[in-house]
Amino acid sequence: MEFEIAPMVSVLTGTFCAIIAPEDLVIPALNNPENGRYLSLYLAGTTSGILPALRKLPGNMEVRRSVSPGQLAAEIRAVRHSILFVEHDPSLYAGEEDAASIADALKGASESTVVVLYAPGADPWFDLIQSHADQVYFFREQPVLPQDTSRQMHPSRKLPGTGKGQITLEGFFTEVS
Repeated sequence: MEFEIAPMVSVLTGTFCAIIAPEDLVIPALNNPENGRYLSLYLAGTTSGILPALRKLPGNMEVRRSVSPGQLAAEIRAVRHSILFVEHDPSLYAGEEDAASIADALKGASESTVVVLYAPGADPWFDLIQSHADQVYFFREQPVLPQDTSRQMHPSRKLPGTGKGQITLEGFFTEVS
C-alpha cells in the first residue's frame, strides 16, 4: 500500500517519511480519495495548521490530539492503521529525550504502517526526529510573481523567424585529412 504525498512522490508501507512542506501541498494529499480508502490516523499536538483547513475528514481517517510526548509516543506505539500521519508540534518537547522517544516510536510503527511526519518548517526537534526517517522530503512554496509585473522578453532574444537562421561556427569546424 502507498500514500501519495504529491504527484510522483509516494510513501510505501514499511517506510518512515519526514516531510517539510507548505500546508497547501499536504491538504490535497489528505483529501485524495485514493488515500481515503485506507484506515488512517492523524495525530496532532496541541496546535494544528492542517486540521482547521480540512473541509471534512477524508475517508476512514481518525483524528487524535496529544498533549505530551508520552501520550504521543503511546498513540504511535498502539497504532493499528494503514497510514499514520503525524503533524509535528514543537511545543510538546522539553528535551532531546522526548524527541528521541517519538523518533523510536515512529520508526517502530513504520514496520507495518505508512508513517508520515509532517512539519511546515524545520526546528531542532523535527531535525532530531527526521534523522531516524527512511525518507525526507523538503518542498518549497511556489514563488508568487507580482501581479503588476509584465513579463518581458530578454532584449538579446529575438522572436522566431526574425533571425538569419543557423550559421556554421567556423572556429569549431576542423577538416580531417
